[in-house]
Amino acid sequence: MVYFDEQPKSKMSDLFGREKEVEELMESLRKRKLTLILGLRRTGKTSVLLTSLDELKFPYLFIDFRGLGDRMYYTHQDFVNFLERSFTEFLKRHGDIAVYLRSIEGVSIRGFEIKFRREERVDLISIFNSLDEWAGKKKLKLIVAFDEIQESKKIVGLKLQPIIAYSYDHLSNVSFVMSGSEMGLVYKFLQVDDPKAPLYGRYISEIKLENFSEEKSKEFLIKGFKQFKMKVDEQLIKYAIKKFDGIPGWLTFFGVESVRKKRIANEKEIDRILEKATKLALLELNNFLEFHRATERYKILIRTLSRGPAKWSELKEEISLREGRTIRDRSLANLLNTLIAHSIVQKEDGEYKIADPIMAAAAKKL
Repeated sequence: MVYFDEQPKSKMSDLFGREKEVEELMESLRKRKLTLILGLRRTGKTSVLLTSLDELKFPYLFIDFRGLGDRMYYTHQDFVNFLERSFTEFLKRHGDIAVYLRSIEGVSIRGFEIKFRREERVDLISIFNSLDEWAGKKKLKLIVAFDEIQESKKIVGLKLQPIIAYSYDHLSNVSFVMSGSEMGLVYKFLQVDDPKAPLYGRYISEIKLENFSEEKSKEFLIKGFKQFKMKVDEQLIKYAIKKFDGIPGWLTFFGVESVRKKRIANEKEIDRILEKATKLALLELNNFLEFHRATERYKILIRTLSRGPAKWSELKEEISLREGRTIRDRSLANLLNTLIAHSIVQKEDGEYKIADPIMAAAAKKL
């Protein structure tokens, strides 16, 4: 097992602390047609997803919507380029499916490279029908995996929900798994509670990833440092856990930085690592603010919450005081709901707080 690995894991033996979730996901992929894996940023969703897929040995098409980039909107042309890369990787593993895909109008294949006709919409239903036929002939289940599914909303004109609903109802050998870190946006995308929405009434199996406990965080770090034959200082481990709050991605970040220095970072160095992590979180916050209106109001809320949890009345008072006029309840609700949908803010016991302590530190710099 390599504990401090910045790349997503793909073997059960490489994964620490998520064994239970991997088993749950594999069980769902065996039995269900639609599975959702949720968790805050850096909780290991992609690692769990790839590990489960590789352990099952099912053929899978992996479409990582993070690969689109950081723009607010993408054209169909952008989507075609992106989709071609995903299918090319699939063809490299399962070249015999080319016979089935070549029969689809607008699809051309040379070697392991697939091309879709630019001037027309990609016929995903025909493609998934071909995948289903191929899997059926082989007596296999094929998994279509969408990583960070909420990012697909950036593609102008793309409507995945009816395609997934069609596949759910008509394809026997194709199942879907979707991951998402902006949980509110994922639920909004699926619209499972809307009777008029395509996916209404379909059963969706859900698996949620939580942060590591203090005990599990300690075990993760100690085993990781011992693997690299580094002397373990439990006081420094305890200090790091307090700073990084059980978030696997940030604990790994700390481990990687220490291994690079060939010794466990001291408190001052941990603070510098925290500063580095904070800069990454600040970039994410600025990306959010860049694509949303009411930027100053969001900044007021985020800065206020960076000081600690706050009640509705306290947040309303803060914005009203800064603006010199009372903010309407509906406007405040919309702002907070958006922050919750993007998993920047959580609501617990009647109070709002920033979900990630590193992001809370970054919020102080806005």
